[in-house]
Amino acid sequence: MPPMLAHLFGLCSYVICADGGANRLYDLCGLAHSSGEELKTAGRHLPDAVKGDMDSIRPDVRRYYESRGVSIIEDGSVDLNDLEKCLWQVKDMQEGRTGMFDAVCIYGGWGGRFDQSMSSLSALFKVTTDGLRWNLNGDELCFGKLVSSSNEYSPGIDVTVRCNNFLAWTTQITK
Repeated sequence: MPPMLAHLFGLCSYVICADGGANRLYDLCGLAHSSGEELKTAGRHLPDAVKGDMDSIRPDVRRYYESRGVSIIEDGSVDLNDLEKCLWQVKDMQEGRTGMFDAVCIYGGWGGRFDQSMSSLSALFKVTTDGLRWNLNGDELCFGKLVSSSNEYSPGIDVTVRCNNFLAWTTQITK
């Protein structure tokens, strides 16, 4: 498993995979070729849930996660892509909690099929920021209009992002 993903797992209070993402996590953990002993220790990298239309999850991966108590949530809605279905699951989870999630981190949600990436990115809404070089003030992010690419922040300055719905926030972490 990549060190960054292992680190993120340790920080997250809830982990959900889209159906195809469940395959990737399984493969990244090396579970397809693991011995019985390795499978016992792999539980620390289990998602809490797998959600989507289940058209991409491999049968062996589904059986593996089901046998370990991972919730498999089938959603056949054609109006949302699997990433959006996962984001709505997170929103639904928040409604039943006393505290809110501080952040949602999407790992591996980009790349692969171009149409899937574009669909995932299309869920951008109105955003207000503080602490960036070019702050936004209730601006609507939209392809063909404002995308807010190449914005910058300075180390040591808090960045605040407020939006009226889910927001895909990406940043490059440099060493």
